[in-house]
Amino acid sequence: MIVLSLTMFTGGCNDTGGTGGSAGTDGSAGTGGSAGAGGLGGQGGTGGVASACGPIPSNVIDVTDEDELFAALTSAPAGSTVRLPAGTFTPPIRNWPLPEEQNTGEWPTQVLVKNVTLIGAGNGQTTLAMLGDEFGSVGLTTFGDAILRDLEIDAGAFWGVTAIGAKSLTLCNVTVKTDGADGVQFSQWPGGGDGFVGIYDSEIAYLGSTERHVGIDLYCLDQSGDISAEIRNSRISGWYVGVSYTNLTTESCSVSLTADCKGFTNNELANVMYTECTPPDCTQFVEECP
Repeated sequence: MIVLSLTMFTGGCNDTGGTGGSAGTDGSAGTGGSAGAGGLGGQGGTGGVASACGPIPSNVIDVTDEDELFAALTSAPAGSTVRLPAGTFTPPIRNWPLPEEQNTGEWPTQVLVKNVTLIGAGNGQTTLAMLGDEFGSVGLTTFGDAILRDLEIDAGAFWGVTAIGAKSLTLCNVTVKTDGADGVQFSQWPGGGDGFVGIYDSEIAYLGSTERHVGIDLYCLDQSGDISAEIRNSRISGWYVGVSYTNLTTESCSVSLTADCKGFTNNELANVMYTECTPPDCTQFVEECP
């Protein structure tokens, strides 16, 4: 079962289909805090924002090009901060080593951020251009706990950020742009447990005109556990659906969202939609911001 708790910083929400759950006492901040406590100083809740989006650590690993970025992200200890300077970077598709607990060898992608923070010189100053190669693009992938901040991700016709086997994903002062796929995809850690997504002072924008895609796509797969998402001072615009939750398992999966309604603009079908599946049938519910 999936339960949507939608709490707005400004205004309320009108349920236009099904029945969305009321805001629970554990809420986004509580659940997010729990999920983030195990990595990178904790995400979720007000304290998590200060931790993930606060002052830059003094012991950062500075890199200057795509090769140095690959070397740093594949060797940096968990909890490290890797920093790119101003400029546009076009990482090639490489085979990236996965964390040992994944036990699946390597993952082909352009950038893989696992259990570290990747930071740029500023949103609009540092750009990761995920243009791929003649066979396509796979964009930026995260595992475990990951923080992205102060940069722009130009995904072209492909996914912006894909968090697979994720514990937490936090975006601070980040722009994600795509014109042919979803902006952010998040699925939980394989062993179960709670997951957290935090979007702060960021923009997730669809620049295409005809295809039906989702700004932030959250999946409950075969794990039991909760997902909490928090969106503050951010814009989710131009999508078919702004934020979508999908429960593809018969296990319990509780989802809570704390968001600022005024940040959802020009989303064709719905600002928030969740889908609950008991195979072979699925039921969709739509929650609209004012």
